[in-house]
Amino acid sequence: IKEDKMLAEKLEEQKIIEYQENKALRERELEEEKQRLAAEKERETAKLRAMQEKAQDKAAEMDALRAKRASEAAERAAREKERRERQRQEEINEELQAARQRQQAEKERRLAEQAKFE
Repeated sequence: IKEDKMLAEKLEEQKIIEYQENKALRERELEEEKQRLAAEKERETAKLRAMQEKAQDKAAEMDALRAKRASEAAERAAREKERRERQRQEEINEELQAARQRQQAEKERRLAEQAKFE
């Protein structure tokens, strides 16, 4: 009976040790799975961050391109406005010159007519 009792205690201890080992193994596996999931999540987050940065860079590049094009268009419009203004001023000056010449010719004609009468 003593041997049976010792054998039973030994079996009980063996079961306890086995249970504790299995529990420790499950806990290790659970911890490893947690770490694997955390690492996977971190990789996914880094990937998303990289994609966002790439998208932001592309958007900034497009904004810069649009700003450059708008600036170039504004410069072209300003040059065209200056050209039209110069042309308008030249036309005004030509008209004034022609009017002066007509006035001068009219004055000379009247003086010539007046000289004929005298």
